[in-house]
Amino acid sequence: RQPIAAASLVPAIAVLNPLVEDPLAMEFVQFHLVQRIVERVGAEVVTAGQGVGAGGFLVRGILQLGLRHAAENRHLEAIAAYEHALNEDPALRPELSGRLGRQYLWADQPRRAAEHLEEYLRTHSECDVRNDYGLALARSERLSSAIRVYHSVITECPAERTAARLRLAMALRWDDRPTRAARVYNAIIADGDSAAITEARIGYAHTQMQLDKN
Repeated sequence: RQPIAAASLVPAIAVLNPLVEDPLAMEFVQFHLVQRIVERVGAEVVTAGQGVGAGGFLVRGILQLGLRHAAENRHLEAIAAYEHALNEDPALRPELSGRLGRQYLWADQPRRAAEHLEEYLRTHSECDVRNDYGLALARSERLSSAIRVYHSVITECPAERTAARLRLAMALRWDDRPTRAARVYNAIIADGDSAAITEARIGYAHTQMQLDKN
């Protein structure tokens, strides 16, 4: 199949523009137009082609498609959309590396996730992304690096402290350091909220079984 150039969509856009005055409504129409095209021919055969306006419209539509897939936990489809958007506009990489990293993480591809999240964190510092970067490292068996990330989040990010402590204890357990993991779980049980305490008790039970085997 021959690629469909976004420039070929200009006649359709030109017809729609005078009819839809609200910019948000126009974005909605454009998004659904791209979605119908992608559903019929596949994202891999849609290209920006010539024309900045057409290409920008196409990329926005593909990004919206990626966001929708992500919201519906369709991680592989979201990855495909984001990767396609990057192929059309590489300047989006600083913005999309974080989204891609999280989708790869939830798609059980932690090494790819860690690569993208590390790239994102070179220019960003959001605490929740740092926490997910730690999880990607832990699932990639880079446990020492994950533990360092969790310690920094616990110190610097009060809103993420509980989640980081739970993940730190898990990483310590995976790293065959059950005594240290038990101390972290006990600290959470002492001062955490009810949901964290429940999770910490489960983790502590697993840690005790690990200690008994040792």
